[in-house]
Amino acid sequence: MVVSLTNFAVKPMRRLMMMLRNLGIKKFDLSTILLAYLTQLLLTILTLWLKDFPLLVAGNSIWSTIMAVALIGIISMSVTIFLYAVLIQAILSWINPHTPIAPILNNLTYSILYFLRRFIPPAGNVDLSPLIFIIAAQLLLVTVLIPLENSLLAIL
Repeated sequence: MVVSLTNFAVKPMRRLMMMLRNLGIKKFDLSTILLAYLTQLLLTILTLWLKDFPLLVAGNSIWSTIMAVALIGIISMSVTIFLYAVLIQAILSWINPHTPIAPILNNLTYSILYFLRRFIPPAGNVDLSPLIFIIAAQLLLVTVLIPLENSLLAIL
């Protein structure tokens, strides 16, 4: 469903990324990430414009700061999406593990939780990898990403 809803924007970006295949980016489909970054960059610029920030007379360092804020925004949004997906998946595993959304959440979070499961053994029959991921994601957001974004926005 997500693919069909976003295909109108991702397909043209995939065609553009096909031109970049000669640069060695053959294995990864970066079109969705690039589209998300460009959307976040546009959102950041429009937000600054609405706050009457003088974008047209800003120097080059301001533009690099704006691009860094957009990159941090994408990373924060990705961590938040995975955080809520793991949280919903954990709650649904207690209530009803056979809901129709369970396979979708499993496909989204499998690679992250599988990586953690290699290092964290289950305690009895309880899988602690979602709990560890939720704590680590919250720590990453609260101690690194949000303060970094706020300090960059303070420059603007």
